[in-house]
Amino acid sequence: MAVKKLNIGLSGLVFALGCQASMDEGSLGMGGSAASAGGGSARGGAGTSGGGAGNGAGAANAGAAGCVKTDGCMLAAPASTGDVHQDCVDRINQFRTQCACLPPLARWTDGEACADQMAEYDSQKDSPHAGFSAKICSGGQAQNECPSWASNTQVITGCLQQMWSEGPPPTATCTGSCFNDYGHYINMASTTSTKVACGFHTTASGKVWAAQNFSR
Repeated sequence: MAVKKLNIGLSGLVFALGCQASMDEGSLGMGGSAASAGGGSARGGAGTSGGGAGNGAGAANAGAAGCVKTDGCMLAAPASTGDVHQDCVDRINQFRTQCACLPPLARWTDGEACADQMAEYDSQKDSPHAGFSAKICSGGQAQNECPSWASNTQVITGCLQQMWSEGPPPTATCTGSCFNDYGHYINMASTTSTKVACGFHTTASGKVWAAQNFSR
């Protein structure tokens, strides 16, 4: 998104794509994509359409006391817990609480099997958000995805930072081409989502696909 664009439904070079989709209305809107000089790709997710794209783009009134909202926030990832699913949630919440002064999202453990399934499905299709678009399981209202990254660690340290660094968007309501550019950040900084499930799949060639499903 910040460096290179692709289509959305929301790698050497790393792509990050963001997207939003309406699970109820069957519509899908894709976020943008970004490339970094790292060694993997990050693809955005699908989220509710019809106004959802602008939710929480820059809210700063619900975070910890004394927090100062910081745009362009670059943070070293927290120490690993040994559980990559928890590390993913912790990284997202690190950005939310320390950079945007937003409350943390709950770990959606019941949604992790679906997120894992979507990451595997997308790797087999070689297409980000394929499982979310096909509704192969209940993945919430929005999804970001990191496709074909070199390792779980690079997803946590690199892909999620890349997605966060897309934002914030220039306007509170951000749809269409605006969402293409800022969709990952919008999904991560949503004020309507209350929980997130992270899913991971490693292909036979060692590439990691990682999906983050956001839900209310």
